Amino acid sequence: MKAITLSIKTLIPALLVGGAMLQGCDGTPKSKAAKDMGICFERIDIEKAYTLENSASDFDNETDLSAGCKAELVLPTEYLGQGIKAFRDSIFRIAFDTITPDASTAIESYFLNKCEDMGYTPAALDVTEATADSLASSKASLNNYDGFVGVKGDVAALTSEYISYGVTLSAYYPRAAHGMYTTQYVTYSATAGKVVTLDELFTQEGLAALPAILRNRANSMKGYIGETNVNELPSGNNFYLNANGEIVFVYQPYEVASYAQGRISIPVEPYSVNNYLSPLGAKVLLGE
Repeated sequence: MKAITLSIKTLIPALLVGGAMLQGCDGTPKSKAAKDMGICFERIDIEKAYTLENSASDFDNETDLSAGCKAELVLPTEYLGQGIKAFRDSIFRIAFDTITPDASTAIESYFLNKCEDMGYTPAALDVTEATADSLASSKASLNNYDGFVGVKGDVAALTSEYISYGVTLSAYYPRAAHGMYTTQYVTYSATAGKVVTLDELFTQEGLAALPAILRNRANSMKGYIGETNVNELPSGNNFYLNANGEIVFVYQPYEVASYAQGRISIPVEPYSVNNYLSPLGAKVLLGE
């Protein structure tokens, strides 16, 4: 795991006036101006491989099949001088179904559970050695394995007012027709000083009205997203705020369209739904 130091002003030209690059993500002293302008990240990059014991006969294979597992996250640790533990915890919960300071143990436990979901007992495999015909000697790609589990987390949008983060979970079961993936988002608002949810940004009337609004918007986007069947909000009220300040509602593969169409993302300008925003929503999204 590695600390990464960035400054909001290096990412957003509009913030070039005032402030300095945040230094000392490792705990060394930094000025208040730097702290208030900056953001720190911790990089998590863990890869494991497993043999799926007693799987050979089920697949008419000479050796047991293998599964590769990889977690890649650039996880925020500081944002504009605000405490973001709840934000980090939300990300970790989405990624690994748990919250713990011991990331390595939690991630390995997650890998083992997902491999067991493939129907076999996983046994740790030395990824530097080719121990079966089905396993390549390089760990450069999950495609080297018969099955895989992937967790990737990165920033979807970063401004001086909010940070939206997406976690993509992917998996491929050995010999399946195709893999499956989902992407879930979480947004931290500097204005609100916390993670914000759709229920907090919209009134109950607004939440009830949104499906029809999204359906109409999806129909207007048909030329490049294809046919969709939008009748309700995305599962888990999945959304993020993009760099343009739009609310982007995200449906998972198969949720409202065919698998081939992938994720369906429908952006909505906050001003177009201002009558449905809660007081907090108007403050966060419109600055009112």
